[in-house]
Amino acid sequence: MEQVKLRNQIEDKYKWDLTPMFASDEKWQEEFDALSAKLPMLDEYAGRLDCEENILACLKLSDELSASYGELYVYAYQRRDEDAGVAKYCAMCDKVDALGVKLGEKSAYITPELTALDGEFLLALSRKEEFADYDYQLCEIVRRKQHTLSAAEEKLLAGVGLFSDGFHDAFNMFDSLDVKFRPVRDEDGRRVEMSHGVYSKLLASSDRKVRKAAFNSMFAAYGDMLHTVGQLYAG
Repeated sequence: MEQVKLRNQIEDKYKWDLTPMFASDEKWQEEFDALSAKLPMLDEYAGRLDCEENILACLKLSDELSASYGELYVYAYQRRDEDAGVAKYCAMCDKVDALGVKLGEKSAYITPELTALDGEFLLALSRKEEFADYDYQLCEIVRRKQHTLSAAEEKLLAGVGLFSDGFHDAFNMFDSLDVKFRPVRDEDGRRVEMSHGVYSKLLASSDRKVRKAAFNSMFAAYGDMLHTVGQLYAG
């Protein structure tokens, strides 16, 4: 039976290159620690978004921290997606998720404080050259004014991220590691080990029998775990 290759059996030229983001896992950890240390800087502007200078500085800081977090997040999850069975990268994802919740909590005051300002003032800021990167954000704050929670409520909402993400993470691990698909036969009659990647290939086959076999193999596996998958979605 033709089997799905392990990652270490794949030529490097077919693998994605994450080194433009971080040269190594150690460099990722350095940036993680650096960003963690910078989060308290957001506290400097809490309760002080009452003038143009502070608003601009706060938005720039928030952007900088969010951009750094984005790179940490993508790197960790791309590493985990290489092989979800590697505990090290699963742990990195857990760490970056927790950091994201902290970032959300630290910045939770920004939108409520800006929402409390006069809408015309915010729209005037959005038209200024120095606020060009934030014009859409400011206009959206004005538009959503009546639907925005208080700073305390936004912080509380930001804090539920780890809890609410648990169901998604549980399904992802099940879908990546635990689910077992029945082998199928391809156009040449060869017995092929089924996987998500193989499924996409077989579903594009010109042979209807191959497409049907691939479909049945895929969804029979989920059907075998119907109650588990259903509860994860319900949660």
